Amino acid sequence: MAFCTNCGTKVEDGVKFCPSCGTKLAGAAPDQPAAPAQPAAPAQPAAPIQPEPLAQPEPPAQPEPPAEAQKPAQQAEPVQQPAQPPKKKSKLPLILGIAAAAGVVVIGILVAVVLLVARNLGGAAASDNPDLGLYHAASAEMFGVAVEVDDLWAKGFDIELKDKNKCEISVDGQKGSGKWTLEDGALHISGGGLDCDGTLKDGVMTLDNVLDTGMKLTFAKEGAALNASAQTALPGGETTSDPAGDPAQWNALQQQWNGVWYGVMEFTGCTGKYESFSYESYDIYMDIAVDESGVGEYRIYDEDELIGAAYCQAQEPALNTTEGVIFGQDMYAYNWMFLPDRNFEKTYCMTDEITDGDGDVLGLCIWIKPWGESWQPQIDSEFYAYPPNHEAYMAMVSAGQMPTLGGGAASAPSAGGSTGTAPGGAGLTGPTDVFQLSSSGNIVMDFPTDTFAVDDESIWPKIVAKDDSVNIMAVTLLSESAVQEAIDGLRENCASCDDYSERTLTLGGFDATCISYYDVFYDYNAEYVVDFAQNCNGIYGVKLIANSVESLDNVLSDEVLAILDTIRLA
Repeated sequence: MAFCTNCGTKVEDGVKFCPSCGTKLAGAAPDQPAAPAQPAAPAQPAAPIQPEPLAQPEPPAQPEPPAEAQKPAQQAEPVQQPAQPPKKKSKLPLILGIAAAAGVVVIGILVAVVLLVARNLGGAAASDNPDLGLYHAASAEMFGVAVEVDDLWAKGFDIELKDKNKCEISVDGQKGSGKWTLEDGALHISGGGLDCDGTLKDGVMTLDNVLDTGMKLTFAKEGAALNASAQTALPGGETTSDPAGDPAQWNALQQQWNGVWYGVMEFTGCTGKYESFSYESYDIYMDIAVDESGVGEYRIYDEDELIGAAYCQAQEPALNTTEGVIFGQDMYAYNWMFLPDRNFEKTYCMTDEITDGDGDVLGLCIWIKPWGESWQPQIDSEFYAYPPNHEAYMAMVSAGQMPTLGGGAASAPSAGGSTGTAPGGAGLTGPTDVFQLSSSGNIVMDFPTDTFAVDDESIWPKIVAKDDSVNIMAVTLLSESAVQEAIDGLRENCASCDDYSERTLTLGGFDATCISYYDVFYDYNAEYVVDFAQNCNGIYGVKLIANSVESLDNVLSDEVLAILDTIRLA
């Protein structure tokens, strides 16, 4: 038995290498211990803490060559496998990343192509939503008082609703972006300086407390293109059939809009030659006729004189103009949108400024209601305009009468009735008074105060006999053609009535035509058209309308002729 001279481990006889530390053993006799012969061996403390040889002992039956026995520290090399080539980092994530990026690019290209095609085909994705589009601020109201939009923002106030609930907001030329939401007609817009609620329905948008000012704004969507089939007449143009059709077949939209409307036109902000009209108010009439889709026309009358006409697109909340003429000037359709007045039922309004070739401005505001509606709520308010001849209008409504509106649509004159001279005047009895027939003071008329009463509050006067047997109304004719058109219109519209007759006479020293008739709706009537044969500050004539529920003799009596004969130019 021997001992290892390096680590002191007992080794069997004949073993050449220590099974513990691998040290080569000397060839000593079996009974001669190795430890005493090598006293220095215990002085090597590092050998016992080498774990590798203990974990991987060399089998005693397999002696290693001497060269290999000198590498005890490399026992871990087979675990690290140094002979194998190092693994390369996988390119799969990179390939997937490139593929994903390529996919995004491809998808982006496809989306761009689809959008481009959709745009070229009309943008079906966006056009499917009828609420999308450009809305213009048409009216403003602050604390119950109407405010001109142009006075607030010279460059307008527009909101464009876009797809994906995005919107573009332009306030007086300053643009911004925002978001919009709509649920059951309730609208909310935020961004671009706005954060307010409102409503949106059928192309009309309202916003409350705009810019935290307490202001309410009403916006109208840009009008639809005019239906080419609705070729109705504009002033000076050809006239075709009525687009409204048979009233018995009208749908709800036609029932809402078709027919005669009555209201007031107030002039504001007038300059130059129109300055004297500022803050004057006049009765106006509108005749609206639209088809089942809301496409048609409307005409505006100062009683019998046609002062404007337009093509239009009617919707439940608004009447939008697509093209028109007013006072001989082209309408700016953007402004000619009749929108609801939120303070009064069945009242619609619009505002515009008309600039002529000399640069003079005629600013106007119009409020209208369906024929038969009372204007008393506006009269009771201190802030709103109302028709100056409202009492005469209500008298006609109570009597079941309608205005005669035909000045702009008359055909060629037809043969009238018999002609002759007026009966001799009986003269005026009792004290007389002078009544002004026009706001400019150019036309006056005397009447006996003990026989006739007068409505002093009306600009277009209504002179009523005290016994209520005869009403006399006056309408000024503001153009030379209007004088002849008034006569032609009566000939065409009344020739089929009972007791129709036409006469020529002189009233107040001017040539006049008198057409009398009986109409089941208008009772007994005599309409006297007086031709001044000259322009008196824009006035070319006057039509005096006498009517009675009793007899035709009453409206042609000497007493009536005596009153009418006092008309004169101041």
